[in-house]
Amino acid sequence: MAENTESILIIVVVFGILIISSIFLLFRNKKQIPDIITDLEIKPDNSNFEFSLAKLSWTPPNHNSSKIIEYQIEFQNTNEKS
Repeated sequence: MAENTESILIIVVVFGILIISSIFLLFRNKKQIPDIITDLEIKPDNSNFEFSLAKLSWTPPNHNSSKIIEYQIEFQNTNEKS
């Protein structure tokens, strides 16, 4: 149980770092503030769970199209209980 808690904590930290890094890069490049759509899905299933994360999208100044950055992390716990 403690190992699952550690794994979830690590994934949440990675999620936060990716989002903060992306926002920092947008500000550094003087882009518009993005609309952040988070899709966090954790499915515990005895020995594994999946974690999918955020989409960042924004429209660059003077452009008609929007650019989408998409990250996906999949984590699988391989510990099996007998």
